Amino acid sequence: MCIRDRYAVGEARYWPDGRFYVVRVPDGFLALLDRCPHQGCPIPPPRDGVFECRCHFSRFTLSGARLAGPAERPMDLLPISLYEGELVVQARESAAQRRSKYDVSQAFRP
Repeated sequence: MCIRDRYAVGEARYWPDGRFYVVRVPDGFLALLDRCPHQGCPIPPPRDGVFECRCHFSRFTLSGARLAGPAERPMDLLPISLYEGELVVQARESAAQRRSKYDVSQAFRP
């Protein structure tokens, strides 16, 4: 089974050991660090397609793009690769990529 068949578009799965979400957006897959870029508070799973930080109420789309709040930038990305048909995420905060906006080129397309 292809990895695209295992995730629905708009689905976000949380990986607590790595503290990240794997999200399938129409453009591909993203691995988002579960920390708010404002002050590093944990971000719970999305509700109604929106991530919301409970500390200061910054809100983000499923692509991690900033919608509102004190956060001034999108959620950080973690690098993704494909190994033997499985998504592999570099789940280290030091690997996190800061970004100023979401661009379709950021999505991983297996």
